[in-house]
Amino acid sequence: MEKVDRLGWTVGFGFLSSGVRIGVRLNDPSLLEQVRQRLSYLVSNPLASEQVDHLFSMWAGGASQRRGVQNYHLVFADASRLSRCLDIEKAISDLVSAVEAYSASLSPEQVLVPAKLYEQNEHLWVIFHEPESDWSDTWAKAGANRLPQSQVLLHESGRVRVFPSYGREFSSFTLLRLEDADLPAPEIEVFSCGKTSLELVSRAPSLNENAERVLQVIGKFSLHHRLRGVRCAPQRTGEICLFNEAR
Repeated sequence: MEKVDRLGWTVGFGFLSSGVRIGVRLNDPSLLEQVRQRLSYLVSNPLASEQVDHLFSMWAGGASQRRGVQNYHLVFADASRLSRCLDIEKAISDLVSAVEAYSASLSPEQVLVPAKLYEQNEHLWVIFHEPESDWSDTWAKAGANRLPQSQVLLHESGRVRVFPSYGREFSSFTLLRLEDADLPAPEIEVFSCGKTSLELVSRAPSLNENAERVLQVIGKFSLHHRLRGVRCAPQRTGEICLFNEAR
């Protein structure tokens, strides 16, 4: 940790997350507000002291004094280097993602689950299972854009947040499980609370880490939302948006 400390840090901030004190520090003051803004939904409980339990650091390298040489941007979690790159936007994203992931892992009220994500007119389609066939063209024809994120945070209160989110949360979303089927029209099954829980639990990678917590969070989440099982041919994917009862 001493080697990282010796790099020299000028600005930073700290916040409390699930009882754990998290700190973020930078060597470039001009980047402070941008990083803080992207973590704004997490920093509602700022720390009064400089003492933290876990520290994230980003060293902005920038141009070198040697002609044609550029220093790398570095991201650290405590003494461990997480990222080394020449793109400052990537470095900031790596920092924010690392802080979000750690904060999410602390919360006993939410679980991180892999999913394919599509956005359509501010509505989020969360695909927990998609056939091996490529459905991207049909989603595009329906006016849905594939999001770069590949995980969602499910909160026991029923909230869904894409991960990494950079603070964005969708109030309108549909949970889907897609299956290929040569049918004249999409068939939609609304899963029961228990079946929804089983489907989501089977896809939670953190199950082995804390099975009791995962089961509890997903069980409570399923009381608020049901998973929709959709069986249809890929070319009919765009018709799903017509089924308002599926939302």
